[in-house]
Amino acid sequence: MGKSATAELPGTGPTSPPISVSKAPMTRDLTALLIVTGLAGIGAQSKDPALATTSAFEVASVRQSPPSTGGSMFVTYGPRAGGQWLSQNALFLTILRSAYPAFALPGQIAGGPEWVNTARFDINAKAPGDPPRDAMAEMLRNLLADRFKLTVHVEPREIDVYALTLARSDGKLGAGLRKPAKDCEAVEAARKNAAAAGPPVQPAPPKPGERPECGALSSAMNGVARLATGGTLLSIIPTVIQSTVGRPVIDRTGLTGRWDIELEYSITATPSTAADQANAPASIFTAVQEQLGLKLEPGKQRMDVLVIDRVEMPTPN
Repeated sequence: MGKSATAELPGTGPTSPPISVSKAPMTRDLTALLIVTGLAGIGAQSKDPALATTSAFEVASVRQSPPSTGGSMFVTYGPRAGGQWLSQNALFLTILRSAYPAFALPGQIAGGPEWVNTARFDINAKAPGDPPRDAMAEMLRNLLADRFKLTVHVEPREIDVYALTLARSDGKLGAGLRKPAKDCEAVEAARKNAAAAGPPVQPAPPKPGERPECGALSSAMNGVARLATGGTLLSIIPTVIQSTVGRPVIDRTGLTGRWDIELEYSITATPSTAADQANAPASIFTAVQEQLGLKLEPGKQRMDVLVIDRVEMPTPN
């Protein structure tokens, strides 16, 4: 049985700030998590995340996850109903991003020892009542400060990004990027009307190899990732691929409206992947250009960065 992961994805994204682009090729090898569930949502924060607060969990268990046995790894993290915050086999960096959701893009957290990128932790925390997500994030920040002795500050920095641009001067797109076959705005309106009239009816899941109707599906199996969407905004492409390239991806295509998208690529970012062996999946760089008619250009972008000043392995329970 091949290792696999599947996640439903939204089709919208924020408007991106300006970007300066350089021509020097840059790559990075990344290892992808193979099974991920229960991901915490990403939201903006207006206050300084380094400021101390008084909210805290009633009880909390924190321990390092057992070593991997070499097979598929189940990873989960995030708030749950009833005031629980749970993680299993979650990287510390992942937990930190959940505590500071305004810094969720690759490269937006800097500093700390190497283990913040490699060590995994199981956390089981309980808050009084059923607090909203932002209150749970605040409690998680205080838990990290207490058990990991975490201190951070925020500063603007120039970080590495990729700009997603048109690959051809004539604007011709690849076969994997087409105008939608369905009027998804009408489909979504009909779904809302049906939901208002009675219990919501979930659309049938797509069959293997099919594109979802007016939705998006991202999956990975045996080192090959696939994005298939029907009638979604183009901003879903940067959202999905930036974990593979290891940098924020900024949409600079100028393309608007909704799209049907088919993209298949290696979950390893190295551009030479396809040339190493016959029938190997294309690297994300090759796939974006050949399948979508787009291109990833390396550049710099000034962003707020969360800098780790101090962090220690957690105190015993």
